[in-house]
Amino acid sequence: MNAQILCGAVSSYACSITLLNFTSSIGIHQVVIHVHNEVGEEVAKETLTLTRLDAKLPDIDFKFTQWFYCDSLADYYGVKVWSDEHFRMIENFAKAARRQGMNMILTPIHTPPLDTYVGGERTTTQLVTITREDGEYHFTFDNLDRFIHIMDNLGFEYFELAHLFTQWGAEHAPKIVLTKEDGSEEKIFGWETDATGEEYVSFLKAYIPAVIGHLKELGVMHRVYFHISDEPTRDNYTTYLAAKEVVRDLIAPYPIMDASSTFEFYRDGIVDIPIPVNSKIAPYLENEVEGLWTYYCCGQTDKVANNLIAMPAYRTRSLAYQLYKYHIVGFLQWGFNFYNAFRSMGKINPFLDTTGGQWVPGGDPFVVYPAPDGTPYESTRLLTFGEVMSDLRLLHLVEQKVGYDALVRLIEHYLGTVAFDSCVTASAPILALRKALLALV
Repeated sequence: MNAQILCGAVSSYACSITLLNFTSSIGIHQVVIHVHNEVGEEVAKETLTLTRLDAKLPDIDFKFTQWFYCDSLADYYGVKVWSDEHFRMIENFAKAARRQGMNMILTPIHTPPLDTYVGGERTTTQLVTITREDGEYHFTFDNLDRFIHIMDNLGFEYFELAHLFTQWGAEHAPKIVLTKEDGSEEKIFGWETDATGEEYVSFLKAYIPAVIGHLKELGVMHRVYFHISDEPTRDNYTTYLAAKEVVRDLIAPYPIMDASSTFEFYRDGIVDIPIPVNSKIAPYLENEVEGLWTYYCCGQTDKVANNLIAMPAYRTRSLAYQLYKYHIVGFLQWGFNFYNAFRSMGKINPFLDTTGGQWVPGGDPFVVYPAPDGTPYESTRLLTFGEVMSDLRLLHLVEQKVGYDALVRLIEHYLGTVAFDSCVTASAPILALRKALLALV
């Protein structure tokens, strides 16, 4: 059977694939890639040989989230938040994320208090509608239900709810808006609100149980994670602890996780599930923290794995072997589609600026570009991280055959000692290891 498949477009060139004598059978198949110009003339052609093995990559117990920003889509495309068009774009972009291995989604029950300058605001993206009557809060969940339904249909397994307090210290409330009788919105909490103030605490005592109760009704509460505040440091120890105490009993027994690289937060039982940055993960490994996650972001430019534009793919794919060897159970990265500048002080054109306004290394804020039709252009960095997830699943498949210890020895035979503070320095070792792994399959 021959088939012609349109696979994308770059500038004025179109790419298509012809599958020669392709069947679902195990074995060797040829794939021809054709490149055509704007008038349909073929300008290049390449034939590849693919071998289909009699095996399937297993599903593994690993969580991966790359923060998904609904406000960036509404802002870039100029559509109304939670309109049909907005939800269509959300679904399109989330589909690309899911296809490359992301299985946890940032869920904005209220506008996420992330990368926003003190006193500033991001576009309101609050899925929970809040009203107030006779001093009592009431909550409706139509938009949240629609969001969860979309993500469920796409295969997302976990929902992480927007942080309950501001970033870098948990000193203030996130932006919370109230819907008035005439349909207009009024901000009732924000930077001017003390995190542990009586008014906000009273609100949380109504808000959190209502959200949990509704998610239980939907049957998804066992797949939900909470956040307190992103990236607290030693200087924020007291304020983070105070915020945690406000909600501890409201959230229990459900899990709370935060990006936190200060070991004392875990040692003292303040952060339930710590997510240290990969350049500072050593004390967590030394203390054999179970259920450990990790992340990287703009500061991880030397020696450790990352997925920036200036980095070769083998440096990113080193991560798979690090995650496997050290039994890491989850990975976080902050920018799937962040199209704002520093602290959201303005918007950027992602086709002209990959640095958030010369704020972070190129490629850190996003891995997809917004196409004119409301779908994403997928960067090679997104595809490379998809390979990281495939590599990790392949390792678990091979482990079923040879065992963990033997597999680690095989990995380090090809790659040298695997550690988080170093990466493979060329493609050849990873490709040779991959060949050896496939031979075992």
